[in-house]
Amino acid sequence: MRTVAGLSEMLGGGIWPVRKGKRLVVGVSEDRAALLDEILQLVCAQKVRPVIQETLNFGEIRKAYEITDSGRKRGSVVLTF
Repeated sequence: MRTVAGLSEMLGGGIWPVRKGKRLVVGVSEDRAALLDEILQLVCAQKVRPVIQETLNFGEIRKAYEITDSGRKRGSVVLTF
């Protein structure tokens, strides 16, 4: 079972038009997907624990940037939608 999706799979497309005739192509390489699967298995087995400093609503994105730019971030800053 594959447990990790690339950004393009999560957002429903792989190529988006961007400014000035350039395009944005997103996704996750197979090697990286395998690594993320392995990390997920370790987290599920409680062999590693993610460190989350703060969980914020998407509307608080400015505060999230302030935390990450402060130089004092101790864990991940998670945005919820």
